[in-house]
Amino acid sequence: MFGLFSVYCFWIWVWSFLYVNDFTQINPLISSLIAFIFTAITLSFVRNFTIILIVFLVLVEFFVFYFNYKKFIKTNKRFTIKKLYLVHNVVIFLVYNIYLYFNNKTFFDVYTTKTAKEEVTLSKWFENRGDPNYLDNYIH
Repeated sequence: MFGLFSVYCFWIWVWSFLYVNDFTQINPLISSLIAFIFTAITLSFVRNFTIILIVFLVLVEFFVFYFNYKKFIKTNKRFTIKKLYLVHNVVIFLVYNIYLYFNNKTFFDVYTTKTAKEEVTLSKWFENRGDPNYLDNYIH
């Protein structure tokens, strides 16, 4: 299942689901904000992704951030550094990078060398998400 877990956004999606549904109090708000911004910027440079796929992925990241923000404001009423769980967000990101290291990948492999070998549509993207060789299908 490396393919599914190779992208940090998936980790944030799972963590967000747990947070929004009260399985954890540690919020991924900062990670989801950074992921939204990063996704919006980097997907602009991925060749051979259809515009529909890019818009879909950016919207998914936006809604993940939105639901985290909505829950955060509902729970905390205001922003404080302590309530943002910055250290927890950094630790989860470090664990993700260790996971990549044990799978002989790096953050650079996943995010900066992502060039599709052929055109990737939304339906094709959904078909390949569970493939253990997910990155190898896209890296050119």
